[in-house]
Order: sequence, then structure tokens, then C-alpha cells
Amino acid sequence: MISYPLCILPFDHRSGFFKEILHEAYPTTSETEMMRARELKRMIYEAFLTIWEASGKNERLGILVDEEFGDAILKDAKARGITHFLTVEASGSPLNFVHGEKFAEVLAERQPTGAKILTRYKVGDEETNARTRRLLGELSHACQNLKLPLMAEILVSGPHSPAENAKITLSECQEAGLKPDLWKLEGLDTAADWQLVRTVTSHTPIIVLGRNAPTEQVDAWLKVGKQSGLTQGFAVGRTIFEAPLIAYLGGKITRAEAVETIAHNYRHFITVWQTS
Repeated sequence: MISYPLCILPFDHRSGFFKEILHEAYPTTSETEMMRARELKRMIYEAFLTIWEASGKNERLGILVDEEFGDAILKDAKARGITHFLTVEASGSPLNFVHGEKFAEVLAERQPTGAKILTRYKVGDEETNARTRRLLGELSHACQNLKLPLMAEILVSGPHSPAENAKITLSECQEAGLKPDLWKLEGLDTAADWQLVRTVTSHTPIIVLGRNAPTEQVDAWLKVGKQSGLTQGFAVGRTIFEAPLIAYLGGKITRAEAVETIAHNYRHFITVWQTS
């Protein structure tokens, strides 16, 4: 059972994590680089724990992380009763599942709070979109059978306005069998934009993602979403942790300072949401 509003700290990034933070190629066979990635994700998790514990272990605070570099974190979060979502897509495009056809078996074994799928969708690219919709439908059906909540994150592009592209995308995916319990969508600029998207999402909760935008832009998206009355939280990741991790790797701040800064940044967006 998921409680709203949700304030999610996502750090399931893999190829982008290596490219933008570690400045290394992904995937990698280097055990040293894999250990560095695990350690950096551990630092993000430690920052999350600081805020989670200070909140009285609020179930509305949660994480989203991958198995590849966050397996130990997933297990620890489950043991602590932390709201945690497991990413099921392989890093990169086109859409594929991490465990191929065995994705449902892994979800059944792990039993996270929820599963999360990320994919890209270009309105009008029917050849690619048809395959994407089929896979989304298969995942959705499996999660329903497992009684496991599904978070759907679709990065939309196309010839129309962002809100219109999102409306078309969500409508097409739902018609193909995608029935998420939670949408994770890009921020929109006006309440009218959210109203347009809401016409095709029924009462399914929506949380706003950050897309590594500057803090001021993410603040604006969260405020518009909250004040529209149509969004129920956020999932902001790289805007929170990327700069502190890069500063730490560059020797500009200590490990402890990096963890403290990540915690501060996460707390900032929680405050923006709560006070909007």
C-alpha cells in the first residue's frame, strides 16, 4: 500500500550515472568502477536515511534504485520498512527488461513496495511505439497478477506541446493495456497543462520528475503541480545528488560533506512541496 503524497529520491541511474558522474563507459567490466558506483549510491542512501529518520520514518519518503549497483540498498530498505521501488528496465533504449522474460519471477521474489518502468515515447513513431506498448502491457499485466504497484515513467517527445504529447502518449499506452498505479511524469508549466493530462489518467496518482533541471526550474514545476491539485508528490534525483558527488570525486568536499549536501538538497524539495 502506497501513501501519498510521495517524496521520492530516485538513484537508479546507470549509463547516465557513469557518463555524467564517473566519466566512464557503461556497461563496465571493471570491478573498481562498479565498487565506486555502489559506494556513491550508498552515500545517496545515507543522505536519504538522515531525512527519513528525522521525519519519524515517514512512509511517504521513499527511494528508487536499481539492482545492479543498489542490491544491498534494496535489501536494507526492505528490512527497515522503507518505501522502495525497484527499476525493471535495462539501461538505455530501446525498452528491454533487466531480467528479460524472467522479470515477473524477480519481482515475485523481491516483493518491493512497487516496480518502476522507464521508457521513451515519441508521438508518431509507430513502429517503435507499438513494441513499447506491448512490453508495457506485459509488465502491467504481470504486476496486476502479483498485486504489486507499478510506477510508469514515460519520457515523451513529439510534434505537439508537452502536455498534448503526454496526453496522446498516456492514452495510447493505456489503450494497449498499461494500467499503472502511479505515473511519474515530467513537470509542466501551467495548471491548464496538468488539466489536459488529467483527462486521460482518471484518478491515477501523478508525481513530478526532475530531469536534472536546475533547482529553480524544479521548484517551479513542483509548485505548479502541487497548486493544480493534480499531482501527489515528486521524484527528483540528479538535481539533488549529481553536483555533490562530482565535487566529492574531485576532492573539493569530503564524503561527509557530500552526504550532508545531498540530504540538504532532498530536504529542500520536500519543503517546497509541503509549503506550495
